[in-house]
Parts: sequence; C-alpha cells; structure tokens
Amino acid sequence: MKITSTITLDDMDTKKQEHILTLFANEDKQLKNNRASYTITKEEKRITITITAKDTIALRAVLCGIGKTLASYDKIKGLLENE
Repeated sequence: MKITSTITLDDMDTKKQEHILTLFANEDKQLKNNRASYTITKEEKRITITITAKDTIALRAVLCGIGKTLASYDKIKGLLENE
C-alpha cells in the first residue's frame, strides 16, 4: 500500500522560505530502509512537503521528524524575535 501525505506551509515570505529550505537541506530525504521519502517544493509564499510511504509506521516516522524540525524552527524564531 502506498500512502501520501502533504504538509503545506502558507503565508511565508522569501526569508522564511529560505530558512525552512536551509533547515531541511542537510536532512535525509529518504529513510534508510527505503520505506518512506519526502520532497520539498517552493512556490510563491508557500512551501509544500510531500511524503510518500509504503506503510503507516514509515509515514509516522517521517511526519514526526519533520514536525520536530519545524517545532525547533518555531522555538528558535520566537527566541530571536524576543531579544
């Protein structure tokens, strides 16, 4: 069974888009066991992350990794804005 999920980040200016793309630049885009992968596309004021997985466990692993990365970005951004 093939499962696809999409995460869309809307209302992003160019600077935020570049930050997100830089964050994910060094990340593995595919699980080592080849059960899941993701792609990132940049559009005007939007970033779309598309995840494709062979099973729900692999999907969950990728979603958790992406979620943790985005949560870290939000926390750091909040700290820098409050300085």
